[in-house]
Amino acid sequence: MTNSLTTKHEIETLERKRNDSETNRDERALKIIDLQQADIRVKINVSGSYYETRRRTLEQWPKTRLCKMLFDHSLADGVEVDEFGVETFYFDRHAPSFPALLYFYQKKEMVLYRPLDVPMEVFVEEVIFFELAQHVLEDDYEDAVEIEYRTSCIKSRNLIWAIFEKPETSKLAKIVTFVSIFFILISTISFCLETLPSFEPDCLLAENTNETHFRLPDWSPKSKGFFFWLIETTCIGFFTIEYVLRFYAAPRRWLFENDFMNIIDLVAILPYYVVMILNIISSQNTGGLLKFLRVVRLARIVRIAKLSRHSRNLNTLIKTFRQSLRELSFLMLFFIVSMVLFATFVYFCEEGENDFNSIPHSFWWAIVTMTTVGYGDMYPRTFAGKIVGFLCAICGVLCIALPVPSIVSNFHRLYQEDQIMNPHGDYTYRNKDEEIRCKLRKKFLNEV
Repeated sequence: MTNSLTTKHEIETLERKRNDSETNRDERALKIIDLQQADIRVKINVSGSYYETRRRTLEQWPKTRLCKMLFDHSLADGVEVDEFGVETFYFDRHAPSFPALLYFYQKKEMVLYRPLDVPMEVFVEEVIFFELAQHVLEDDYEDAVEIEYRTSCIKSRNLIWAIFEKPETSKLAKIVTFVSIFFILISTISFCLETLPSFEPDCLLAENTNETHFRLPDWSPKSKGFFFWLIETTCIGFFTIEYVLRFYAAPRRWLFENDFMNIIDLVAILPYYVVMILNIISSQNTGGLLKFLRVVRLARIVRIAKLSRHSRNLNTLIKTFRQSLRELSFLMLFFIVSMVLFATFVYFCEEGENDFNSIPHSFWWAIVTMTTVGYGDMYPRTFAGKIVGFLCAICGVLCIALPVPSIVSNFHRLYQEDQIMNPHGDYTYRNKDEEIRCKLRKKFLNEV
């Protein structure tokens, strides 16, 4: 009886091993088949141009059209299978664009370059058709910021950021943009009118006349400058709230702090608080401190640069100057060298007379002459001095004219790029597809 049970147990064990062996063999066979299928070559016919690649190359990006067509043949314009089982997919698309698209699959760094002979709009449409836009934009800085922002920030921060940074997203965002422009203009106009003698705040002498002391501007309700102080306080209150909210909602705050326009916003706000603190801690201030106060208050005028945030053309002009720093630095260097040379020549030609008392004093005449302004407060009277003045004017004209074509070329290029990225003339996207097209245009322009 015992031998019979042992034999039955051994038989079950052998059958189980045999079944496991068959299962493993089937799994290995399936893996081999999968590897063979992945290594199968695929032909693609794009408007008569043939391309050949492997299935595994296309399967790297499963959400793209070229990968999905391997399983859904309806995504291609036509499919043929030869006697060896090789599939040929037909597309009636732009043939010169396809090599760059196929190269994107072959490279694993998500690199897609637009061929120089392919128009921007044509290439963008091809990228969208083959469903590569999402993968192309994954490595883009702005899209990475948006992705991180959407996944890590709460909805309230998303809403605040859209209100202050994307006026095209809602009516509330457009209203906030108009209000911001209104406060910028009112603040700038108030700053200018405040300097009129009839409105300028009083800075009275202190009672102690042994030393020169001054009081800070009197902003009491009965003073002349109270109305301007009230306007300034209201504007600063809005700018402060705007800056704090934008900083709170920024996707990457360290990038927000280092942005040039955000630095301008901060510089436009700080002078008010500096003046207020000085007014609190000190009732009497020396003349030197008053001069420092005036310099600090002068920084208020930079807030007019905030308008570039809401103006495409002004923003393009600022970008032009930033990209033309090399030409502008060359212009300044040439001006400095020419100024020293002609100031020296005219000083010795005029023999230190006729207002040319020294070489540094002659710098002003050289600058005015090279810029063809000619105020007339200083001018040479000797024949040699007039010859130097003539050469100085000619040199100044050439000095200004030489870098101008390069600067104009930079402006034209940036303006064209801005028009290509948003052909509708504003920052309003008609739909999600239009937003993707604009981002693709920007990416391909930056990679040229």
